[in-house]
Amino acid sequence: MQRIHLVFDSTTGRELSSALQERGYVVSGMDATLEQFRIAAEAGQVEAGLAVVDATAGVVNKQDSVHYLRDIRGFVPDTRLIVLLPVSADREWIRALGHIGIYDVYAVERFSVEDVLTWIQRRKTIADMPGDAEIPAGKIKPSGVRLSSSPAKERVIVEERIVGSVAIAVGGAGPRSGSTHLALSMAVWLAKEGHAAAVVECRGESLAALRTDVPAAAPGGFRWLGTDVFTALGEPWLPILSAGYQYVVLDFGNLTAVGAADEAEFMRCPLRFLVTGVSAWDLPRTFTAMGNWKEKYVAQEWNVALNFADEMKFREVAESLLPRERKALKLKFWRVPFCCDPSQPPDYRDWLEPVLPRKKERFSVRDFLYHEKRRRYAE
Repeated sequence: MQRIHLVFDSTTGRELSSALQERGYVVSGMDATLEQFRIAAEAGQVEAGLAVVDATAGVVNKQDSVHYLRDIRGFVPDTRLIVLLPVSADREWIRALGHIGIYDVYAVERFSVEDVLTWIQRRKTIADMPGDAEIPAGKIKPSGVRLSSSPAKERVIVEERIVGSVAIAVGGAGPRSGSTHLALSMAVWLAKEGHAAAVVECRGESLAALRTDVPAAAPGGFRWLGTDVFTALGEPWLPILSAGYQYVVLDFGNLTAVGAADEAEFMRCPLRFLVTGVSAWDLPRTFTAMGNWKEKYVAQEWNVALNFADEMKFREVAESLLPRERKALKLKFWRVPFCCDPSQPPDYRDWLEPVLPRKKERFSVRDFLYHEKRRRYAE
């Protein structure tokens, strides 16, 4: 009996899972975003030989979509991927997936379970990809690659970078929770670290008080301390995500009061922070709202930023749940550091680590064995 892994928003995932199981398939796993699918694949938790994937799940641009799928392809090379793209997908996007070995690609507006059954039966090949892959030019030098009898000693530093614009969402669990202040200070910190960063006040116009005469790189905003600020926009803010910034911090304000469209955009961001106070009335309201959201967005992970809390109160709230409960609920707590001036932000490196470029050292197996042998000999 064929096992299938699904990557769709929670509503589509549940409906498709039920329909497939009625037809005798086993749905062995579900994720709501490509990021979650990547994490599961890297952890060896994908137990299916086939995955049906929405290539837009949880991402805001094509580069991130291809980036995640390339990683997933590497972690689960034996899992066949059927990937769905928007009907407007261009040839370059489809070809980019073909170049990483994903040929079962369908650009659709709507689809049915019968479509999925047809796709499962009909396996595509490279011949179905539009156009030809680019063939590299230039001659190969005669020396080529040779085998050496000595162990490899070279250590390679690999720099991993997020491709394209990364959206970081900040929302409040109620009014005046501090989401705007946190979003602004995060964006300023990113700019101070040398990244092209913007902050967008999606609802409200508090940041208009900071307005300068220096225009932002994209229309409608202004430059403040190296950060592009967008507030009180008379037009939709979504185009800013494709304006060429490395990071866009989105301040959604009171998330319990936004419309369905803004709520969905918050959930699509690869990194999200829910800001709340720790008073006797803040916390019950926060966890009630989170309970409702977790029913609606089952697979989402939550970063809860506790504002106006000293160290003792933070520990009290964070430790009110056992580690296994926090893991099961996919909750991570952060204490918002005191920062009266957003122009002098604290270090958010740990907060933003999942989306920051990082360097790591990569050793070959031969290199590892060589150094391990020397270590044992020295002992």
